[in-house]
Amino acid sequence: MEAKNTSTWAEQFIETNGIRLCIHRTGGDKQPVVLLHGITDNGLCWSRVARALEGEFDVIMVDARGHGKSAIEQSDFSFGLMADDVAGLIQALDFQKPPILGGHSMGGQVATLVAARHPDLVSRIFLEDPAYFMKGSLRILVKIALPFMMLEWRKNGKRNAAEIERTCRKRYPTWSDEEVVPWVTAQQEFGRNMVNGRLGKVDLFVDWRPVFSQIKCPVLLIIPSKGIMSLEQAESLEPLFGNLRIEYIAGAGHSVRREQYEKYMAAVLAFCREP
Repeated sequence: MEAKNTSTWAEQFIETNGIRLCIHRTGGDKQPVVLLHGITDNGLCWSRVARALEGEFDVIMVDARGHGKSAIEQSDFSFGLMADDVAGLIQALDFQKPPILGGHSMGGQVATLVAARHPDLVSRIFLEDPAYFMKGSLRILVKIALPFMMLEWRKNGKRNAAEIERTCRKRYPTWSDEEVVPWVTAQQEFGRNMVNGRLGKVDLFVDWRPVFSQIKCPVLLIIPSKGIMSLEQAESLEPLFGNLRIEYIAGAGHSVRREQYEKYMAAVLAFCREP
């Protein structure tokens, strides 16, 4: 199993918010698109999407704090901190135009906060099943499950790639090699980072309703039929946003782009191409 060559993409480290963030960038004098991954992933988990976008856009794939090569020795871990990381990254890169921001799951939540707190830094955002955890019962479930999930994630730092790949193939049989390869690497990196680094306070909850009302840029919310956010919940949020459209993609789970790639890319490209 081999990933397609990414050697033409520049790897760079950016100092921001007291940490070093690793990015991979396709480059060119084009509209920038900054992509934020979900928990345990890394920036190169966006590789397939980046290949589809790089002809028209300058794609920046970010390793979030504690993920990929953005290792941390000791840090708190929250959506607010990650939003500050991304805002600092955008300012450090000094784009000619405000970038489009895309995010999956955790990355979608971070993108939402960046757009609300720093409207001048973002032109539009697209969000792949951002999993806002707005129901109290779901929040309680996540709080209970998180320590056990962390233990499992740490184990991946000691597992070999073949073992993690077998787990991935069994759990996600429809994923292409181009999705599996970077995901396996990301799991190993995140596991090692969790073992080597020391986490302080972990806070994965935000009062989202006031946040939504602060977002003025266009928003594309991509909702799968078998994801965390339901279509009904997404539609209930529509009045809170100033400019929201919803793309419902049937037959996909939480990782929409990995399970319904063609439909996902059609929606994202149409949204990003709008003036």
